[in-house]
Amino acid sequence: MNGLTGQYQSWHLHILHILRFGLFMLTIGLLSACGGGGGSSNNDSDTPDPVPTPITLESVGLEQDSTNEYQYLLTAYYSDDSSADVTGDADWSVSDTSLATVEAGLLTPLHSGSLTLTASYEGMDAEVDVELAPMLQSLQLDRDTSNFDQYYLTANYDDDTSVDVTEEAEWSISDTSLATVELGLITVLQSGSATLSASFEGETADLEIEHLVYVREIVSTAFGYAALKNNGSVVSWPDDFFGAGVYFSDVSASLTGDVVEIFTTEGAFAALKADGSVIVWGGSSYGGDSSSVSADLANNVVKVYPGAKAFAALKSDGSVVTWGNSSYGGDSSGVSAQLASEVEEVYGSKRAFTALKSDGSLVTWGDANSGGDSSAVSAEISSDVVTVFSISGAFAALKSDSSVVTWGGGDSSAVSTEISSDVETVFSARVAFAALKSDESVVTWGSSTEGGIAVRLVRKSPAVFWRSLEIVELLQP
Repeated sequence: MNGLTGQYQSWHLHILHILRFGLFMLTIGLLSACGGGGGSSNNDSDTPDPVPTPITLESVGLEQDSTNEYQYLLTAYYSDDSSADVTGDADWSVSDTSLATVEAGLLTPLHSGSLTLTASYEGMDAEVDVELAPMLQSLQLDRDTSNFDQYYLTANYDDDTSVDVTEEAEWSISDTSLATVELGLITVLQSGSATLSASFEGETADLEIEHLVYVREIVSTAFGYAALKNNGSVVSWPDDFFGAGVYFSDVSASLTGDVVEIFTTEGAFAALKADGSVIVWGGSSYGGDSSSVSADLANNVVKVYPGAKAFAALKSDGSVVTWGNSSYGGDSSGVSAQLASEVEEVYGSKRAFTALKSDGSLVTWGDANSGGDSSAVSAEISSDVVTVFSISGAFAALKSDSSVVTWGGGDSSAVSTEISSDVETVFSARVAFAALKSDESVVTWGSSTEGGIAVRLVRKSPAVFWRSLEIVELLQP
């Protein structure tokens, strides 16, 4: 029994050791699963989470708004490469508050000048130099002294500069039934008064125009006057005149508007209208009756040329129409075929006319002694004529080779050699000519009844008058 008992006890103890070891290992496993125990492990769940890196402000940047020159924006740049608009959170200041103020990056200019704009945010500053443009102080509205229908607007700035802003301004007139305005130019429709306004950069200048309609020009004959108004109407007086003819009252209904210019002989008027028609009145023997050519003067006239007692009208097709005293160039029937086309310009003496054609040739008519007969120089004026000058009874043609050809009164034979070359231009007095040459010498010829010594004509003062007319000497530089 003892042997069995001993074996039993030994086996029992062995079983107990096994159970104890199993419980021990089970305990170790449970402790490891629960994170307990004193043992170490390479498992990732045992590593602590990393601490986040803080994001810091690294710089601020100041820039101008692309849509508003006076608005500035502040941007904050952070360490994580992010950025944010902090314009509204920044502190703003200017170096000179007499020139401008600033709020939330928006400058309000007070005067022109230079200043420094500063923006501060969380201890960091950004600066930019700002040049403030001249500021508008006032507007000035003025009338053109040579054209009373034209007005100009001037902008005056705080740096004492002034700029013509007529074309940039907005124009208006208080009563458009009386007049219209564009770029400061008034077109009058009827008489009355109105207020003209011009606006620029938020400011407006006004000018009261008491009389929209006014007399622009007065011309005269030996027997009367004609006044051209700015609305294109004409008033002429007296209505009666010496001799037969057309009274102003006979044509006044056609002269209530659209007249561009008035031309006069010694006793008649010719009004050129915007539609190319011509209205004539005055003494018949002075060109005041155009009934014989009324159809030709109904349209397409571009210019009128007056003589002493006759008119010539150049039309857009290059033809010429004449009327008036036949002894003074009013009758051009002898050269009508040559005047039917290609005429570019017409020149008149007292009793004759000359027409320059596109081929450089000249056509003359009228009193023979006053330049109406150019047969003696016909070959010389058949080509290459550039322009023509006239006095009371003669003509002088300047050619492309710088020579001068003359005909009519005022004999130039004594100076023919001198005016055969190097002439730059010709000046004319009442009965005399003077030719300015390329070496600045002057050659003169004309009537001896108003003779005298020739004088030097300086280029910068071409309006020098002299009483000369025979060649006395050539003045050298």
